[in-house]
Amino acid sequence: MRMKLNFNCLRNASNFERVNHYRKLTTWSSVASAFNAKQSKIRTLKSQFLGESTGLFGYKELQEPTGFYLLKDNAVCRAEVLINEILSPERTRKMVRVFDELSDTLCKVADLAEFVRIGHPQEQFAYAAKETSISISSLVEELNTNRDIYDRLKHVVENGDICPTDTIDQYVANLFLLDFEQCGIHLDKNAREKVVAYNDYILHVGSYFMSKTLNP
Repeated sequence: MRMKLNFNCLRNASNFERVNHYRKLTTWSSVASAFNAKQSKIRTLKSQFLGESTGLFGYKELQEPTGFYLLKDNAVCRAEVLINEILSPERTRKMVRVFDELSDTLCKVADLAEFVRIGHPQEQFAYAAKETSISISSLVEELNTNRDIYDRLKHVVENGDICPTDTIDQYVANLFLLDFEQCGIHLDKNAREKVVAYNDYILHVGSYFMSKTLNP
C-alpha cells in the first residue's frame, strides 16, 4: 500500500503517480530506510550490548503494540487542527497545502498500520495495527462526505485562493474535488451517512476476510 496525496489513500493507487511531482515526500523516511539500507555495525553492536531499544521502523512509539493507538490519537488530533484551519476565515496557507497535509497526516498512519497488520508475526501488534487502520479509514470516509470542507475547497477552486497559486496547485485541488465527488458528496445528508456506514462495514468485513486468508 502506498501513500497518496488524496483522501482515498486506501483505495486508488494511481493518484500518487499523477501528483508525485507536486512535492518531495520526506515524511516517515525511516520507513523507506528500513527497507533500503542496512543498519550500521556501530548501531547494531550498541543495541546488542547496551540494550538500546527502538520501535518498528525506528519509532519509539512502536516498541509496544499500544503505540499504534498513540499514533492514531496524534493523527486524529492533528487532523482536527487542519480541519479547523480549512474552515477558518483567518487561514493563511494555500488551501491545497492544508488538504495535502491533512491527507498525509492520516494516510501515513493508515498505510503503516495496514502494512504491519498484514506482515507482523505477533498477534498483538497485528491486532493493534488493524484497529488503527480501521479507525483512520473510517475517519477518512467521513471526511470524504464532509460538505463543509468540500464547499470551502470548491469555493477556492472556482473563485481563487487567498494565496497565489500555480497550475500544479489547481491541478491537485481538482483531484481533491474529484475524490469528494466520487464518494457521493452531491448526495443528501441521509444518503451520505449511508455511504459512510456501508464503507465502514466494508472495511471491517474486508479486514476480517483478509485476516482469515492469511491465517486460515
